[in-house]
Amino acid sequence: MRTSSDPATLPPYIGARPFRRNETIYGRARESRDLLSLLVGDRIVLLNSPSGAGKTSLIQAALIPRLEQRRFLVRPTIRVGVPAPLAGANRYVLSVMQSLEEARPANEQLPPSTLASLSLDAYLSQHTPATATNGQVLIFDQFEEVLTLDPSGEEERLQFFTQLGDALADPWRWALFAIREEYVAALLEQYAHLVPTRFSNSFRLNLLGVEAASEAIRGPAGSQGVEFEAGVAEALARDLAMIVVQDSSGQAVERVGLSVEPVQLQVVCYRLWERRFPAGAVAQQVISAADVAALGSIDNALEEYYASGVARAAAAGQVPERLVRAWVDTQLITRQGFRSQVLAGNESSFGLNDATVDALTNAYLVREERRRGVTWLELAHDRLIAPLRANNARWFAENLSPLQRQAEIWMAQGQPESLLFREAELATAETWASTHQDELTSQETLFLENCREEQRRLEERARTARRMRTLAIGASIAAGLAMVAFLVAFNFYTQANASYQRAEMARMTAESSSRMSRARELAAGAHTQIQSNPQRALLLALRAVNTTEPGDPDLPEIRQILQQTVQEARLRWVMETPDLVDVALSPDGESIVGTTFDGEVLRWPNDGSNLPLQRTATHTGSTNGIAFSPDGRFVATSGGDSAIRLWSFPEMTLLRTSMVYSPTLLAQIRFSPDGQLLSANSYDDSTIYLLKTADLSLATPPLVHPDLVNALDFSPDGRWLATAGNDGVARIWETSSGALVAELEQRRNLDGTSYPLYSIAFSPTQSNLLVTSGQDALIHVWDVASGREERTLFGHSNSILQLAFAPNGAFLASASSDTSIRIWDVAAGQELFSLHDHSGAVFRIAFTPDSAGLISAGYDRSIRRWDLPMVHGQAVYGVAYSPDGRMIVSTANGKDLKVWDATSQALLHTFTTDEYYLINPTFSPDGQSIAAAGASGSAYLWSLADMQAAPRTIMAHPGGCYAVAWSPDGNFVATSGVDTSVRVWAVADLAIQRELTAEAGQITSVSWSADGQFLAAASQNDLLIWNVTAGILIPKPDTFTNAKAVAWSPHGLRLAVVWQNQPPTVYNIEDETKVVLEQNPSGAERIHFSADGNRVVLPNTDGSVRVWESHTGQLVLAIMGSRSPNDARFSPDGNQVIIADAGGFVRLALLDANQLKERASQRAMRDFTVDECSTYAIDPCTWNPGLNLRSSSGRE
Repeated sequence: MRTSSDPATLPPYIGARPFRRNETIYGRARESRDLLSLLVGDRIVLLNSPSGAGKTSLIQAALIPRLEQRRFLVRPTIRVGVPAPLAGANRYVLSVMQSLEEARPANEQLPPSTLASLSLDAYLSQHTPATATNGQVLIFDQFEEVLTLDPSGEEERLQFFTQLGDALADPWRWALFAIREEYVAALLEQYAHLVPTRFSNSFRLNLLGVEAASEAIRGPAGSQGVEFEAGVAEALARDLAMIVVQDSSGQAVERVGLSVEPVQLQVVCYRLWERRFPAGAVAQQVISAADVAALGSIDNALEEYYASGVARAAAAGQVPERLVRAWVDTQLITRQGFRSQVLAGNESSFGLNDATVDALTNAYLVREERRRGVTWLELAHDRLIAPLRANNARWFAENLSPLQRQAEIWMAQGQPESLLFREAELATAETWASTHQDELTSQETLFLENCREEQRRLEERARTARRMRTLAIGASIAAGLAMVAFLVAFNFYTQANASYQRAEMARMTAESSSRMSRARELAAGAHTQIQSNPQRALLLALRAVNTTEPGDPDLPEIRQILQQTVQEARLRWVMETPDLVDVALSPDGESIVGTTFDGEVLRWPNDGSNLPLQRTATHTGSTNGIAFSPDGRFVATSGGDSAIRLWSFPEMTLLRTSMVYSPTLLAQIRFSPDGQLLSANSYDDSTIYLLKTADLSLATPPLVHPDLVNALDFSPDGRWLATAGNDGVARIWETSSGALVAELEQRRNLDGTSYPLYSIAFSPTQSNLLVTSGQDALIHVWDVASGREERTLFGHSNSILQLAFAPNGAFLASASSDTSIRIWDVAAGQELFSLHDHSGAVFRIAFTPDSAGLISAGYDRSIRRWDLPMVHGQAVYGVAYSPDGRMIVSTANGKDLKVWDATSQALLHTFTTDEYYLINPTFSPDGQSIAAAGASGSAYLWSLADMQAAPRTIMAHPGGCYAVAWSPDGNFVATSGVDTSVRVWAVADLAIQRELTAEAGQITSVSWSADGQFLAAASQNDLLIWNVTAGILIPKPDTFTNAKAVAWSPHGLRLAVVWQNQPPTVYNIEDETKVVLEQNPSGAERIHFSADGNRVVLPNTDGSVRVWESHTGQLVLAIMGSRSPNDARFSPDGNQVIIADAGGFVRLALLDANQLKERASQRAMRDFTVDECSTYAIDPCTWNPGLNLRSSSGRE
């Protein structure tokens, strides 16, 4: 049984758990009313919010009671993530029905096997209580689980949404879906068409406004007769809402934001209450400003909240605190950093007794959920994970002895002898254990006993060795007396020496094992840092590599993590700067300029040099805005002296000055695309100035905005000027007349307010495509012609300060106060990847002219250069190397085929089609042409000799062309597609030469044998192999059906096949042998040979790309880190693999260990900090203890 304290003595704040029924939720009255109205009126509603906004609390404490007051039947809250799905059943449908069964008496609940035989519609029809006369409401909480539980289970999800749509077709069924906002785009894009109303009715639950937060602070205390001193609750709410913004002079300052995270508010107030009233509150007492000031930071409060709860739980259960912390860390949090669930037992839950679990539950660190009569435990909230882990790491480092830490590693790795303590280490452990007997666990005792036994064996071997050596010496003295005695002595000596050698070998083995354990530990640390701090992850991976020595066994996991960190390490240099107001990159990408608060313009070369090449005094007071003319010959500046000045570049000679017509603090400045106009806005009024570059006279009357203007941008054709207003409205002005053309207003909050806009940007390739962003941390994508918001991009956690399209228009970058930069595929509405290294808000970003690099400036007084190699912009479907290895080609979820320089990874050319997507690109054998398959059914052939020419097109397979392959002599191409045939075309005139047909389904892959005699094809019904000359099918090498991909080896007659339900296999057609790749994960879609035929590479749906020896089936390397690798190919020399990543770019993986280590060392921009070395126990404090190869600047 779970117990709790007297409610009168409990803190009135709930901590990290959600609100429950019959609890009063303060500050959400308006949201409760509006959500109820929307759900009742529109029947199917998507409730979305950031994590921590309180969706579950609003549903349980506010929505459900009001629905029941209206006599709706509210079914039990549904979770779709059942932990143990029944074999053969749809896990999501089954989970829904099991959740609904909780309302029925235990003896009436249907067994899973019966539920699995029902559709969702049938279950609801047969098992809805007769009392549901006003309709029933289905509430799906944490609905993102349908997308995250099994990323590869697409077919199962489609079945679930189909059944869900059928069930919700009944007009007497209402449904609310609560989902985190970052998953909304994926849900709508993939499954909305299967649900009535297509999820068109949505309700966004924002974080608490400052006023509502004040109410949420005062209300619970007031319910127990405790008041806050005047203004204290409001001041605490403002403190919780603090954000970093740019002030009117361009400097970073803290300002009160618009929102507060509810979970942070509850935890902070919970800790405040505990500190203020440790013995319980007394009515009429007050909470003062001093009480609030004693709390410290939010993360500190969360850590203290966790630490105190764990300490109380350990005392309540009479168990070591270490056991409680380890249980929370390992049972409730996955290795990837997500919440997990654990089954509660009758007396213990995976090693923790009920009294301890009760205490954790009563402290609201853990919450219970009952399903099918079984209780599951999980962490109370996602927001606890980071501070919890940080607190645990600190506690373990301070409180665990070397004996305890080594015992844990020894158990985890299967109790190897090499990890046992010996000699001095054992002596130290014995000393500690003798005074801490009551703290030793059974595992630690077992470890210590094994250490003692190993030490006894070592000592016995040493005694034997000494005895043998003594006997050998005595025997040698008496050697002259008898040859027999000499031989005996020699034999003893040999045995002694062998014993000594064995002991020495054991010592070396132990040391090697210790190094490998340490390397694995560092690699694990690197894995946790890849997304949040790629540089730290790279340093940890390098130190892991440098921890091992020549002769140590190879550790594939170390190479894997080094490979992954190298791919994620996009930072190239860091340059320290003074406080800057604005930053710009020259059109040729060679120079960076920045403006300062003391009126200067600084110029640096784009190579990371810390010293500026040039300093120019430009304005009295501050120099604010700066911009390059499109041809790079001029620089325009604006300043606090109300002047706009034009300068020659790079000489920085003043050409002309214009004083605006009213004193104002000028801010940003922009050139029109043709360089004929200049626009400038102001920090202190709502006027926009449009000037002629030739003489800086006004081109139009000043444009008057209703509110302050924070950003502006010209359309690529120069017709329009877009401005971003503090009132949340983007306005479009005609540059020829200054007339207002359109107003684009983002959706207002329910109280009628809008978030200020801080940035605005036109696509460089589409004049009608505009993006805006601001304080709401969202990116709004607009169609200017229609004035409609096309989509919203979610991802940042704080204000977005600038947006910038890549010059080629393929993708978008956003810079935020949350210190991150994010790269987006605007068309697909998804984030491609993010960049992390700044320690302060990022306020300016600029792309290099080739779109392959990015410059960023932050309030941490630094400029950083990032490499963005081979970013296609949409999910990449196919890649290929040219035969000479000099070029790479990629195709994606879009109409473009891109050609890249394989060495510099710069974009060489983009071929454009009218296709929805292109797949399976391939070079001709002579490297002079490229072919690719198109979604419409066409196959395309481009000539590299004339890149401007239109492609030669074959309407190969109407409805969908899936594959195209060149014959070895380059005279023919074979195509396959949605129909059941493979067609062979002459390259010279594109005439069809042969049509090969079979009774099979659509053919997704086709490959020529090296001698051109055979064509193999993968069909959803079979594996097909034709003799091309005879036009007949030959017997296949196995009995399996449903092949997914095929590839002939470059030499001989070996055929690699990816099967649907069997491991990939390499068949030798000549000698009828085969090599089965047993350990390759299921879900591979492609397979390719290396140029020498000795290896094959397979991209897999688990995110890995695996390289195998084709003759032996031995795994060479597993390359991790791709979002979803759609294709992978070897370089001609076999030392690299390129990967088509669904994240929108082409990855490059190095297979040679030495090249990989060299590349990693080049990308290490710094060394460990003292704090990092302390956290990860690194001594000496460097990633390369053998040699310091880095300069102090950290540049390559």
